[in-house]
Amino acid sequence: MSTRNRSTEAAVALLVLGLCVLACSTGVQETTQKQGWTYAEEQDEMGKGVIKRASIMSSNAVSLKYPYGGSQLAKLWLRKHPRLGESVALSVERGQFLEGNLLVRFDDNVALSFGSHEPDSGSTTTVFIEEYPKFMKYLKRSKKMKIQASFYQEAPQIFEFEVEGLVWETAPYLL
Repeated sequence: MSTRNRSTEAAVALLVLGLCVLACSTGVQETTQKQGWTYAEEQDEMGKGVIKRASIMSSNAVSLKYPYGGSQLAKLWLRKHPRLGESVALSVERGQFLEGNLLVRFDDNVALSFGSHEPDSGSTTTVFIEEYPKFMKYLKRSKKMKIQASFYQEAPQIFEFEVEGLVWETAPYLL
């Protein structure tokens, strides 16, 4: 075998080993999907416990103007973090959410107003929805949900979600 072939094989072996190490180091223990919801668990890197997530994609797409053009979906995600607590957020791939109030309509009930704020990272593609206990109380009882969000230099956009079937541990204060 030539030196070049051995070098290539060694490089491939290192790449595969690196990918295996990377895959193992992410700490993802489990990812499952059920009724549109995707669930994931991973170990907190600081050793404080397990981070749990649930997410669902919107059933409709919206179009934003340049430079965020094109059709895009939104993702609603829930998180239980041993150090950061419980949170709910809304994300898009491209766009600039404006902080402030989101209108949320659960099933055919009257729309409710929820405050929002940007993540500590300053990302404009995600907003955290405030009043987690109140939001979860309505979400767990609903089949569908609409969220109206404001974007920079855009008319408010409405994302629709089929939320029925959420399996999420409810803290006693949410009952």
